[in-house]
Amino acid sequence: MFTILLFLCKGATGHAVIWVQFDVVQHGETNARSTALHAAILAAADVTVYRHASKTSRRCSPLNLLLPEYTAGPVVVLFPEGPHTPVIGHCPPFERVVVLESNWRKARGLLQHPKLAGLPRVQLPPGSGTSQFSWRRGDGSFRGAADEGLSSIEAIVQCCRLLAPNQCFDGLLRYFEHAKRRVEEQGLLPTSRQEARAREQQQQQEVGG
Repeated sequence: MFTILLFLCKGATGHAVIWVQFDVVQHGETNARSTALHAAILAAADVTVYRHASKTSRRCSPLNLLLPEYTAGPVVVLFPEGPHTPVIGHCPPFERVVVLESNWRKARGLLQHPKLAGLPRVQLPPGSGTSQFSWRRGDGSFRGAADEGLSSIEAIVQCCRLLAPNQCFDGLLRYFEHAKRRVEEQGLLPTSRQEARAREQQQQQEVGG
């Protein structure tokens, strides 16, 4: 069971304006470490989150998510399937972007959803930047993270910058930057897997001693 605490920064309210609609499709196992939810709070009029309604969402199949009927063309999925995936800024115009909130492996499961399978994919330009989401690195539940991959909120902001280069979207990173500062100040807490491994090593040392 996860308890999520969101520390709202003083003056942070949902008034950011972006010029394309985003739908965040969240895998049940990412609820405790979602960054795309930051955009849903700060740009509530333009970002919609779809997730399992069940209290046991962690064990629900992603194919059971209730998603709207999408129309290919105006709606695209932000997912780099390969080098030939169209790049934002060099592809036909669109009105809505579906962002998959999960690690890479689970994202491929989400793409099998019948409402998403037929939608065109787009990707950010190669070399779109280095992720600042340093606290997802390591083992345990974060082992699916790609070193060169951006977090969901970083990808959303980068997409906005490509679509409206003359507008500043740094405000969408407010909570992300706040979390980053807290991690830098206080350090990372160990994952449950790391704690279990440490206990096992200690027991082995006690037995050996």
